[in-house]
Amino acid sequence: MTLKQLLGHPKVKGVAIGACVDGSRMRHRAHAHDGPPRSTRYIGWICILSPDDLKPEILLEELSHLVAETDGIHDETFQETRRELRKQYRKKRPKFSRRTP
Repeated sequence: MTLKQLLGHPKVKGVAIGACVDGSRMRHRAHAHDGPPRSTRYIGWICILSPDDLKPEILLEELSHLVAETDGIHDETFQETRRELRKQYRKKRPKFSRRTP
């Protein structure tokens, strides 16, 4: 998953890099504002601690939290959502054609 794909998802309102959008201390490399106990004002925001953390798996995980709406819990609903999103955003491999002389 790329940042462009993440920002194109309808559940994502924005991405804050370097700090939490609500001003609170970042305790993890990334988190999603998917509802209480985080501020409801920022539901749909994903916060990333550092530009180095803009990795496909981290972006996918945080989007999965927003889509699954499981309050940050990694339950079966979250796991299934992550599997489906992974399939949807899997990088397409370029097709090479063989040229005949």
